Amino acid sequence: TNRKTPNYNYGEVYAISVLTDYPVESIDLVKKYYTNSGMFLTQEKGELYKEANGKRIDLYDRFDLDNVENIYKHQVGYVEIVAVNASGTELTESLRFDINPKCNDNYTIYFLNKIGGVDSYNFTSTYSKDMSVKNNNTYYRNNLRSWNSEYVIENVRKKQVKTTHTYTTSHINNEECEYLNELQRSKYCYVINEETFVKYVIIVDKFNIGYTSAHEQNVLT
Repeated sequence: TNRKTPNYNYGEVYAISVLTDYPVESIDLVKKYYTNSGMFLTQEKGELYKEANGKRIDLYDRFDLDNVENIYKHQVGYVEIVAVNASGTELTESLRFDINPKCNDNYTIYFLNKIGGVDSYNFTSTYSKDMSVKNNNTYYRNNLRSWNSEYVIENVRKKQVKTTHTYTTSHINNEECEYLNELQRSKYCYVINEETFVKYVIIVDKFNIGYTSAHEQNVLT
């Protein structure tokens, strides 16, 4: 990923890629939980799902924040993750996720970033879905039939169903805006079923950023 310090929302499934020669079954994520003040709470190893795409290993995971907070009686402020092999050797630099307050829904889009890895972004503000149906009737002359055939004029009916999903962020800074340009330019964007991890390819049709000068903030839809 190109994100320096991504934010994480409770319940979100994030994605990260590792470029390695090790087999996919030997790669795991180590997650270390800290409070806002930097006090270490615990660590765990594993992930929800992983798959190999050549030398690229894509890993999907969800932080177990509620369980950690219930056990250690402290709120998690951030989590640091690193990919390791079967012997425990670290294969990546540590990546820190700052934890958002527990008050947002999750609408996550996954995409290939500019360095060829899988990345994800969670749109935590609003989500809407719109469906439209378009009917087309085309009449034409079938020249293969006899001139006096009652079926010389034929009708072709076509029905198209279009579903539009609109995602909106909370306020984001300029650094996140620059990062999200990768999503706009990505050739492969998708959402997943978090139970089966089946992918559904989507097309990013519109990409708008609104700027608010009063607070130096942006909103993306």
